[in-house]
Amino acid sequence: MDLGTGAGFPGVVVGLVRESQDLIIVESRRKRVEWLECVVSELELKHCRVEGRRVEDVEAFSADVISARAFAPLEKLLKLARRFSTNDTVWLLPKGRSAEQELSDFSERERHMFHVEQSQTDPESGIIVGRFAGDSSG
Repeated sequence: MDLGTGAGFPGVVVGLVRESQDLIIVESRRKRVEWLECVVSELELKHCRVEGRRVEDVEAFSADVISARAFAPLEKLLKLARRFSTNDTVWLLPKGRSAEQELSDFSERERHMFHVEQSQTDPESGIIVGRFAGDSSG
């Protein structure tokens, strides 16, 4: 599941390289939804589904991986999307230069379940990676 896919990053790219896995791309802005639907159709990404709505309005399901780039601050992002998460869900959240700060602002109880990995493309950027342990109800 990719939240706030925008012009297709990372959602469409993931769809191109992971053809064996279903992918839900969530984007609420109409023009971008139209673009994504066109791209998914043109590239014949039959395993990709574009959800043209706010994440709050997407029917809940269990996602193996949740990604979101420039979607929302960490706490808000996790609150909105935690219902799609299980104990096995991996969260991959490119946060740019704010990664360390956003994680340090996160609650102590849940902070230990996430860490920042260095971006391979930008030495000043980080990616928050982790999974929730225990209940998945948020």
